[in-house]
Amino acid sequence: MLRGLKKDGYALAIVSNKLDSAVKELNELYFEGIVEVAIGERTGVARKPAPDTVFAALRELGRTPETAVYVGDSDVDIMTAKNAGLPCISVLWGFRDRPFLEAHGAEHFAATPDDVRKFLEYI
Repeated sequence: MLRGLKKDGYALAIVSNKLDSAVKELNELYFEGIVEVAIGERTGVARKPAPDTVFAALRELGRTPETAVYVGDSDVDIMTAKNAGLPCISVLWGFRDRPFLEAHGAEHFAATPDDVRKFLEYI
């Protein structure tokens, strides 16, 4: 899915509350050449659910919030997207299940990577 999105011109980023150096290292290990920006916890940037990491990623990508969608698997991701003013796709193969995500405000769900692509076609 990520390779396909990159090929189709989508700019991809990772935002995480994990240590910035670890996020960058994992990005290089698993997504080298696919995900352009990886941002983790670092001095001067508030952790999620604050929108700071999202806005930092968008700046590095040269994109605006109006052109972005947040994809995540937790209640913190839902809150982060809301705080950044972004639509959120909650994936169902991650950290939390659908009832939990619904209870925390999730509106758009992806059971498979193809569901993420389908959602992107309609925004």
